[in-house]
Amino acid sequence: MATFVRVVDAGSLSKAARAMHVSPAAVSRQMSMLETELGAGLLVRTTRRVTVTEEGRRFYAAAERTVRDVEDARLAVRPDRAMAGPLTVSMPTALGLSRLDVSLTALVAKHPGLRVDLRLEDHPVDLVAEGVDVAVRAGLPPPDTTSLVAYPLAESERVVVAAPAYLRRRGEPEALGELTYHDALVHLHAGVGVGVWTLQRAGETTTVDVRGPLRTNALLALRNAAVAGLGLALLPRFLVADDLHRRRLRVVPLGGWQPPSQSIYALVRVDAKARARVVAFLDHARRELDPRRASGRPSA
Repeated sequence: MATFVRVVDAGSLSKAARAMHVSPAAVSRQMSMLETELGAGLLVRTTRRVTVTEEGRRFYAAAERTVRDVEDARLAVRPDRAMAGPLTVSMPTALGLSRLDVSLTALVAKHPGLRVDLRLEDHPVDLVAEGVDVAVRAGLPPPDTTSLVAYPLAESERVVVAAPAYLRRRGEPEALGELTYHDALVHLHAGVGVGVWTLQRAGETTTVDVRGPLRTNALLALRNAAVAGLGLALLPRFLVADDLHRRRLRVVPLGGWQPPSQSIYALVRVDAKARARVVAFLDHARRELDPRRASGRPSA
């Protein structure tokens, strides 16, 4: 089973064989024996690479978890190696590139046996089926399931921003009604209400329909367009902190109306929540996402 996982991860029998320091023929024999035992074809072999069958994909999801569990069982009798092993983390692209990707190097450097697979993606993932240990998410509520545990990490402040050049050209909106006459950069998120901004002031909440020249599902693209002077954008403060500091962008006051903050949380598989490397990552993420901690890095 461990050999099968190695083959799928490597994409070829020969690469897996080299990583395991055995011959390709030995790996091939193990795969044939496994397929015979299961009564199903797991791999389609060619001279250059292997392709995983539908049965193979289903078996891989379970096999990968089993191999990890076996490794964790071995580590349990060696407390000095508790931080060793693989850790698969999924997080939104903008959050990863602006706050967490580089900082993870410090965590890896502190624990040389830790192996992090970092997936930057802006769509929901099936942690159980895809073997993801931790998924960092913002905005959307945690799913209602007993197979996952949600841990709060931080509250993310959001702001409406624009480039000084845009505000000089179009004027600065001082009231909500003026947003109708401005170009907005719209986030195509997974939820409802695309083209609708929710704003709050003194306990009151309202919504405003906005439109403009650009709509995209990538927050980094919205940030870049805002810096270029294309329009107003509603973005997380962590993404534009450096731009605000360097005055490439300005917060638009809107008469005191501002978007509500979003919760950032981590989803963890129930079977992985007690692993030392998962707990260490959660502690690390909370420190890095502390709003009192400046990013100190460009957002793009």
